[in-house]
Amino acid sequence: MDIHVRTDANVDITGQLRERIETDVVSALDRFSDHLTRIDISFRDESAGRETADDIRCLMEARPAGQEPVTVTASSARVLTAFAEALDKLETLLTHKFGRLDDKDSRETIRGR
Repeated sequence: MDIHVRTDANVDITGQLRERIETDVVSALDRFSDHLTRIDISFRDESAGRETADDIRCLMEARPAGQEPVTVTASSARVLTAFAEALDKLETLLTHKFGRLDDKDSRETIRGR
């Protein structure tokens, strides 16, 4: 699972913060690593540098192998808060998506009887 972190010109992420983001993603999504090929994380300052509430937007896109990508977004005044909220949303989405696929594969069908 490749992890790519991108920012716009108005969001500054240090190397230490980038490392923490990657570590948190691996920790939260490791159980899906067999299904995922890539995670794209983008941070954008919606107010282009002006001070406003909830102006940092985090967009996360997961690319499951052989399936359409799924995306989530979260906004906050802080990079880490927006990231944490988006990661929680993505984890929930993937749990639902892959749980449903696993459940479908394990259930007996009318045709299988």
